[in-house]
Amino acid sequence: MDDGSFSITGRRSIAPRKLYSRLSDAGFGELEQTKNAVVAKSVQSEDIEGKPYLFVRLEFAPGALHVSYSMPEGSSPDERFLAACKIALDALQYADCYELDRKEFYQVLASAIDRSHAMLGTNAGKLIAEKQNLESALASAKESSAMMRAQGSKCETLLLEAIRKNEALSARVSQLESVSDAVLCEQIMEWLEMHGGKISVLEFSRAKGITPSRVEEGLDRLMKNGKIKRI
Repeated sequence: MDDGSFSITGRRSIAPRKLYSRLSDAGFGELEQTKNAVVAKSVQSEDIEGKPYLFVRLEFAPGALHVSYSMPEGSSPDERFLAACKIALDALQYADCYELDRKEFYQVLASAIDRSHAMLGTNAGKLIAEKQNLESALASAKESSAMMRAQGSKCETLLLEAIRKNEALSARVSQLESVSDAVLCEQIMEWLEMHGGKISVLEFSRAKGITPSRVEEGLDRLMKNGKIKRI
């Protein structure tokens, strides 16, 4: 797992002990006090094994605030940077203990705004591209099927294969439309509410017609997003 980081230069105006007390009173994450600094760690979610998955670490040093954050494989660097900025700004508000370098502080804010704009455009572009790819694949399958039907009995075997592929593609499209990650997670949350917070992967799988591995993926996604925790 890679990590991202950034720092903002500034003069800390209070001792570590007092800073620790302020952050503790604010209920800010896990805290550790050293001789010259206070380290705060905010864990947003854990994986299915209970290990920190999404987290932000802040080191309140005498001459700077150092921020580092997890970037799991497949996560968006921009989303993780923005999450780290939000937590860092909240902590600075609670601590109220730095005279920050304005230039560096403004640079971080400008970067956050730029990344927010980029994310909006990127997410919209991905959705459009996925829709176009799916439409193209369906059109290609229909065209191939029509061509093979025109060849008559000599291409019967190929025609049957094309029909099977087209049916598989239709089934995949139906699956994407009916049992998305979001729908699966909602079903798991409803199940947990109805069963006192407990779930059997095999029982849920049989009841909903979803493979056990898919159910485990949904549970892992909910844990990583901080919606549920292993007890």
